[in-house]
Amino acid sequence: MTVGGFGFPVADKDGNTPAFVASWRDNAAEEGSANARLIAAAPDMLAALKAAERWMSGEGIATDALDMVRAAIARAEGRTSDEVA
Repeated sequence: MTVGGFGFPVADKDGNTPAFVASWRDNAAEEGSANARLIAAAPDMLAALKAAERWMSGEGIATDALDMVRAAIARAEGRTSDEVA
């Protein structure tokens, strides 16, 4: 959904929209929305990668890393954490 014809909102976990993604191609709605979700999920993905790295280096807990990875994937796909398998 575009906002004021400007672009697709990038919402953080608190629902704030600090940025917008613009797209002018024929598939703007699908592509712009997907790009906005990826940008919004970037902090979660970074945290999940750091947790996975800690686990792989013997310092973290595998289930914590896996939970973070699943949550980041769900956010990037536009699902809620309640929908994580």
